[in-house]
Amino acid sequence: MKIDINSKPAFKGAARAGAAVKDVASGVLAEIPKGKEFSSEKLSSFLQYVNSTISSPEQRLIMGVTALFSQPFIDLNNERVSEETRLMSFARTLSKIVVGTTVGVLVRKEAIRLAHKYTKLIPVPNVQNSGSWAKPAPEHSILSPPYVRNYTEDYYKNYVNALGSVMGIGVSLVTNFLIDAPLTQLMTNRCYGLLKEDDDKQAKPHSNLLEEALNKKNSQNVSFGNSAVKLVENLDVKYSGFEGVKHWFWKRFAPDPSGMLMHTAAVGWAASSAAQIAGMLCNDKIDSNKKKFLIPQEFADAVGNIALYYAITASVKTGVEKLFEDGKIRIKSVMDSIQNEGAKKGITIEKLFNNKNVKVSEGLKQLPKSKALYLAHKNGASILATLAASVLSCNILTPYFRNFYGAYCQEKLKERSSKLNAKIFDINIHNDKFKEKSEHKDVFKKFLV
Repeated sequence: MKIDINSKPAFKGAARAGAAVKDVASGVLAEIPKGKEFSSEKLSSFLQYVNSTISSPEQRLIMGVTALFSQPFIDLNNERVSEETRLMSFARTLSKIVVGTTVGVLVRKEAIRLAHKYTKLIPVPNVQNSGSWAKPAPEHSILSPPYVRNYTEDYYKNYVNALGSVMGIGVSLVTNFLIDAPLTQLMTNRCYGLLKEDDDKQAKPHSNLLEEALNKKNSQNVSFGNSAVKLVENLDVKYSGFEGVKHWFWKRFAPDPSGMLMHTAAVGWAASSAAQIAGMLCNDKIDSNKKKFLIPQEFADAVGNIALYYAITASVKTGVEKLFEDGKIRIKSVMDSIQNEGAKKGITIEKLFNNKNVKVSEGLKQLPKSKALYLAHKNGASILATLAASVLSCNILTPYFRNFYGAYCQEKLKERSSKLNAKIFDINIHNDKFKEKSEHKDVFKKFLV
């Protein structure tokens, strides 16, 4: 069964939308070398929304939904393998995406909910005019970082999301083997059976759980007490053990949540592929010939995802952040905040962006409100760029790479099996001739006797 993707209305609409985005992007990129300031309030609000909302569950959902519109159809049109292998590959990819996305989103969402529950913070008085401070609450703060400076609600959300993402990946290492792989194999067998019964019927995966996960929003907010708490810790205190780990987590991922999205995705792919390969090895409904393609395909999927993800996505992420750091992309609301807050401390926009030896985020240390606003916009743009590059590298380029590698391995394994069978055949013939000669010798001996 072969489907012409270009004839589908969804893909025609996507092509038109892609052309429009390309035209807008071309105009923006042409102006970036000279420096481009965006004054749109909608854009500013959208970037801040992305920064505070998109975390690993949303990333997993976006990657899964976009994968549904690309990966199964790329497998279905893989001319390097037989029709039956294509159908099996289509069924397995479709099943893997639906099951993996549903379980992955729910696991990550629940992990972030638990992280939120046990990371309660309360405010402390302003210290040396260096911004807001917070400390662990008396209860439900086992996962809270120690004293933190420059506290903002966005920083808190980023910390919780990063911590929850790591917890979710830890749980996924178990669910990949106990839930994802078995359900994927069951759904693959069912889907493949339907496709085999009638080639004109196409399996339509139900994604109600995905929509529920998308519509479900975490509405919990941090509430602080009104009583002030005197800060007795030194500004330069160093934390060790578990407190040190939490302190490092806050410093690393509260200002920059996009980095955690990359690392958790890579670990998730590796664990998922290991579970899927184990599941296929145990699936007696898939014959050995198809496994010769599907297992190398799954291995190449993990390798391709991780390699292309870090090669393409990391480069795009770094490039977008550099445009913000160099002042090539500026948001008017951020510039206005820097100008107003910096006027009191002699910090100007020109000095900030012209100093190539110091990052803008470092230069904004004395302007905590402006720094938080600047990072919110930069991180929002970085997350969007990361998602777009991820879709390109993982949902378009990787499927072609894995199909090529899978077909190559299947062909090589077939050749090896043929040669091995030929050798066994030759040995059997040789043994038969040897037995025949031995029988003649025995008859001749009896005749002499």
